[in-house]
Amino acid sequence: MAELISHLTIWRKETALKIKTGRGSITDSDPSNWREIGLLRGIGRQRILKDYDDSLQEIIELLSDKQDEFLEKKYYDNDFRGDYTYSWLLNGMLHHDLYHLGQIGYIVKFLHKPE
Repeated sequence: MAELISHLTIWRKETALKIKTGRGSITDSDPSNWREIGLLRGIGRQRILKDYDDSLQEIIELLSDKQDEFLEKKYYDNDFRGDYTYSWLLNGMLHHDLYHLGQIGYIVKFLHKPE
């Protein structure tokens, strides 16, 4: 689960960067995309969860003063190599979060499954 939460956090941070600067910094092949479990153990559960929560809070704060027109503005996406709207970015981030949070839901379900 730590790998999934860390993965989501990296892409939320990338989303925040795109909102701030109009351009991202990583692609899917970046090593920070899927961190090694040993590294994550060293970071610790509390810090991983705090970074995850902080990443969403940062996006909320960045969007709090934006008008709806902002969603139609474009940024450059390094991973998809093109210009896309912020609406596309935010919808993609939400879908990405839901997909991986669903995976975590299944993990939790099977960990608590009676034998």
